[in-house]
Amino acid sequence: MITKYRTQAPAQHPLNEMMTGLFNRDIGQLIGQDEPTLAKPRVNITETPEAYLISLSVPGFSKEQLKISTENETLSISGEHAEEALNEKERYTRREFKTTSFSRSFRLPELVDLDGITADHVNGTLAIRIPRTQPVKPATRAVPIK
Repeated sequence: MITKYRTQAPAQHPLNEMMTGLFNRDIGQLIGQDEPTLAKPRVNITETPEAYLISLSVPGFSKEQLKISTENETLSISGEHAEEALNEKERYTRREFKTTSFSRSFRLPELVDLDGITADHVNGTLAIRIPRTQPVKPATRAVPIK
């Protein structure tokens, strides 16, 4: 089974908890931020007899902005895209586009083929296929008696 990998629990600022309790809104909403700054793409994990399938919703990211890597038994997926620079004669009257980045990590089970992992990026969805392997049976051989 593939599980989310988290090095440490996310910390929530005590003041944010107090504001949420008093006003039923978090601090970000009070200062004009509509979205949480630490948004992560939503993920679906499917298991079949042949493979594990991970789908991430990554609208706005091109395949060049996404990175997938494995280290030990951890699959890491990250993405980053930056803001476009303004022309000298332009100015924003409202600016909601921001530099966005994310990182997600998943602990992989023992019986997977790390070299066989494939990924496709279609219509804002990153689909990763992680093939399963069969357990290695110990080699047996007959030992001749002299």
